[in-house]
Amino acid sequence: MVLVVLFHSLVSVDGAHLSDAGLSALRWLMAPLVLIRMPLFAAMSGYVAGLGSAGADPSPRRFIAAKARRLLVPFASMLTLTLLVRAARNGLRPDKYPMDWDPGVLLGHFVYGFEHLWYLQALFLMVVGFSALDRLGCVRTVGGWMATTCVAAALALLLPDWRIFNLHEALALSASFLLGVGLARFPAMIFTRTTMVACMLATAVGFATFLLTKSGHLEVPAGRNSLVGVLTAMAAIPVIFRRRLILPVLPTLASYSYSIYLFHTLGLYWGYWLSIKLLQGHDRLLFVLFNAMFAIVFSAAAHHVVTSHPMLAFLFLGERTKVKVRAPRPRPAAIRTILVGQVS
Repeated sequence: MVLVVLFHSLVSVDGAHLSDAGLSALRWLMAPLVLIRMPLFAAMSGYVAGLGSAGADPSPRRFIAAKARRLLVPFASMLTLTLLVRAARNGLRPDKYPMDWDPGVLLGHFVYGFEHLWYLQALFLMVVGFSALDRLGCVRTVGGWMATTCVAAALALLLPDWRIFNLHEALALSASFLLGVGLARFPAMIFTRTTMVACMLATAVGFATFLLTKSGHLEVPAGRNSLVGVLTAMAAIPVIFRRRLILPVLPTLASYSYSIYLFHTLGLYWGYWLSIKLLQGHDRLLFVLFNAMFAIVFSAAAHHVVTSHPMLAFLFLGERTKVKVRAPRPRPAAIRTILVGQVS
């Protein structure tokens, strides 16, 4: 999640008139990570799904309704809020920014996604698809899981881009999602020394190919949804899961991860403005780091505000929280009655 925020902060720096010293190294460091950033996110979602069983719920309708509440309700709420914030930031000027007010364009955002919120649509499709595969028993054995994952990877490369409801992104990330399921269910088969060495070598080759292509020394498709990108992500994800570092701050960030994902772009909106005011003339690297940190803190604060109100928690996080009802304070007469009864 930190990488997602840092990447979006790095993108936002392009419009700032700041010095470029020190930023090139960060750009080259972050560039190959585009191959694994969203696939890793999908794999973590698949890992969580694989720990349980999506087919355990006897009611498919109830399962899908729960996932829609958790993913699509926040998608609609955050999209509405984001569009309102963008229109306000542009000065509520329909004459100057007609796209902010065009009904067709606004409706299209709900169908085709907007900014980072597209992942919620794609994840919903992946979870529903995994639920069906799990009920059919396709991913409950090693052989079935491997065959299903290979078919998903092939479909991602061969099928055209169906952009409605981000179906193309769901297909592109489905192999990574299923890989996460396998990491949860069949770790002994995946986390072998031979497999890890092969994955590390393939990851190094994939990153090198991407950098050579980016620098113009090699002409091959090396984007995230290309053959190079898919194979690199599938090789890097097991290595990251196996060699991950457990830092003290990670559990705290994990508790805010969903809120950080949802609210960090709003934090970047105001962080960008604040950074321009405070860091004008400074190095862009400082701008990027400050902006990312501001977005994370803003998201954590938004999390506390949202979770303190049941309706906001439902709209923006898809959570059902019970309202705490305080017991009525007993009146003095009732207290005397209770005490008399206890004494007698």
